[in-house]
Amino acid sequence: MVQLRRWRCALDGFKNNGRVERHDEWSHPLLRCPGVDFGTLQLDWTHVFDLGISQYFLGGLLEDMLEEVPGSNKAARMISLNQLLDATQKNLEGPAALRTPNLEPSQFQSAAAQYPVLKRVKARRTRQLVHTAVDMLQSLTIDSEYRGLRFEAALKLSEVTRIVEDCKDWHMDSAKARILLDSYTAFARMCTWLSKHHLREHNRFRYHFTIKFHVAFHLCEQVQYLSPRLTWNYGSESFVGNIASLAQASCAGTRPSILSHSLVRKYNVALGLLLADLF
Repeated sequence: MVQLRRWRCALDGFKNNGRVERHDEWSHPLLRCPGVDFGTLQLDWTHVFDLGISQYFLGGLLEDMLEEVPGSNKAARMISLNQLLDATQKNLEGPAALRTPNLEPSQFQSAAAQYPVLKRVKARRTRQLVHTAVDMLQSLTIDSEYRGLRFEAALKLSEVTRIVEDCKDWHMDSAKARILLDSYTAFARMCTWLSKHHLREHNRFRYHFTIKFHVAFHLCEQVQYLSPRLTWNYGSESFVGNIASLAQASCAGTRPSILSHSLVRKYNVALGLLLADLF
């Protein structure tokens, strides 16, 4: 998603039978390319939800659960948390490739002046972890308004994710789209309450509320025209990550002038192994 110089209502530019007029605020170089205009830009589920909202929510959730699972110290509680995660994933019988391995505190715990966020977990696994978290919370005691609302928020996020996963058509019917939007709106409101609760009662940053929560609202509005299920980009994101790893491996002892040649050689080898089903 391209960062424009200023957020502005798109309707101001959609004139003359839908053609976008030249606008000073839309001076990003990408928008000067032939055939590219404001309507070309699309929101994607991977970065808005899986690598955005879901990871912020799961970071706060895991930090909460780390304080509630049994254990006499942090190390013992971390073992209990990973045992709960592993047992829950086995009970759900999800695909092994989508299961989250044992976590480390550094993957979700935050410093004093920062919000917790889940790190170093791929988008596909994050999406599956959203569903797993609901069952993990059911294993813990829900004995307060805070814990009850936290469970309801996890349930709503899981419902939003499930609706999108189950939509195989190019667009979603209006009734299902309304349920999706209502569920996300309820989730966002509960996250606001959880975030304010921690600041007010504990003077702690938890359950970060970012601009992506606003962007996600528009993404949920658009599903009746184009389903994110048929446009998400997990494969291409993984491909870019693999290219980045190859580029990093090509840098050591390589002159800048021949770096591209070294990268292409490694790419050819990796592609050959992939096509031969050896990688």
